[in-house]
Amino acid sequence: MHLEQVLFERVFDAQQMNGVFSFEGGGQVRYGVWLPGDAVPANGKRLILAFGEAGNWSTVLGWIDPATGELGLRRTWSMAADWLRALGAVSKLTILTAGAMLGLRYVVPLAALGVCGIGWLLWRAMRRNRVVRRALQEFPA
Repeated sequence: MHLEQVLFERVFDAQQMNGVFSFEGGGQVRYGVWLPGDAVPANGKRLILAFGEAGNWSTVLGWIDPATGELGLRRTWSMAADWLRALGAVSKLTILTAGAMLGLRYVVPLAALGVCGIGWLLWRAMRRNRVVRRALQEFPA
C-alpha cells in the first residue's frame, strides 16, 4: 500500500452519477479517475489517498480529507468481487470437471468449499479496509 497526498488544483469532466472525473495537480493531468464513494473533490481540495500500487489510479483503496476527517473506502464487496471475477471461470470449470469425473456426490462439498472461499475473500477485504483506515488516519497531514 502506498499513501500519497494529492492536491486537486483543477477538477473537470466530472460525472456526478458515477464519480468519474479528471483533474490537474502537481503539474500533471489525470483523466478518468475514480475515488471510493463516488467522491468528486472540489477545486483546490487536498486529499490523502491510499493506493494498492503507487501512482496507479485503478488501485485506489481509500482517501481521507485531512481538513474534515471525512473518509472514503472501497466497498468490501467490491474488493472481494474483483477476486471473484478473476477466479470465477476457473472455479466453474473445476467444479464441472470434478463433477463429471468423480460423480455428483463430490459436487456438493466442492460447492461448500467455494462458499467458504467467498467468505474468506470478504473477511480479507474487511481486514484490508481496517488497515487502510488506520493508515490514512495516522498519516501526518
